[in-house]
Amino acid sequence: MIVDDGVSNRGHRENIFNSEFNVMGCNTGEHKDFNSMTCVDYAGAFVTSGEPDPIERQMDEFLKEDVIFDMPDEVRSWKQNSKIQVQGNIAKKTTIRTLKMKDGTEKNLEQTSERKFELWTEGEIIVNQ
Repeated sequence: MIVDDGVSNRGHRENIFNSEFNVMGCNTGEHKDFNSMTCVDYAGAFVTSGEPDPIERQMDEFLKEDVIFDMPDEVRSWKQNSKIQVQGNIAKKTTIRTLKMKDGTEKNLEQTSERKFELWTEGEIIVNQ
């Protein structure tokens, strides 16, 4: 899979050397067209069946954190929403607060924060590079 002779791209090689993948599982079995095949699943960490996912817990905490804005004078009301982008174990949260000013105009305030989540496997923390 590292050489991937005859394959037009190097997706397998990229997955094998991707530092975000810390564990893997594989199985080889019969295939109707190719005699046999091997499937490899990559993951950042194992989660024991029935146990809470540590990434989900950290993501929930990150999403619930208050975002502090310096509010200008003359604000009548405001609304706020947050969007999150995740790549590997890094999440970026962008929060936009739309202010309704006393003169009827609107003003947008925006803040972005980033969080690196820790991955656990079998009770041990995997140190991320």
